[in-house]
Amino acid sequence: MPSRSSGYPAAVTDTKWQVCAVCGYVLEHQSKAPWWIHVRPEDHTPVPVDAEQIHFKSRCDFCDQDSPQQMVLAKSFPMPDGISRSIGPWAACDTCCDLVKRERWSALITRVKQSGGPGARTAPRSILSRMYAALAPNIVGYATREDWLSRQVYPFPSE
Repeated sequence: MPSRSSGYPAAVTDTKWQVCAVCGYVLEHQSKAPWWIHVRPEDHTPVPVDAEQIHFKSRCDFCDQDSPQQMVLAKSFPMPDGISRSIGPWAACDTCCDLVKRERWSALITRVKQSGGPGARTAPRSILSRMYAALAPNIVGYATREDWLSRQVYPFPSE
């Protein structure tokens, strides 16, 4: 369970999905302190809360477009960097979701490099390729964000 005093999970193994209470954006989990970080640089320290507690904002986890309408349902898995962990589904805009469904990884990487957030634009293609190679075998399905948020496909697929 997250520690309400520190804002960070009591154990690294805690994989409950968290969002920032300040900005409403989804947080990324990593295996070392601080356990929860912003995916993009923000002007404040993350304040993790359970995703069910607040209305949250989202960006495409691939190209960083605001308000993605699709979800790539995936089991949680360690990221290739050895530090962070992917927890549950990935938000996706329609274009990125279509590329993932069709396993067009090279085209997806090109899109991410051209339109992605600050980290994606500067990340080498090889890192993005390893990240998506780790994601691919963990994909268990797809859903619209609306269906997922209404809990028709919640909770996360089991590991």
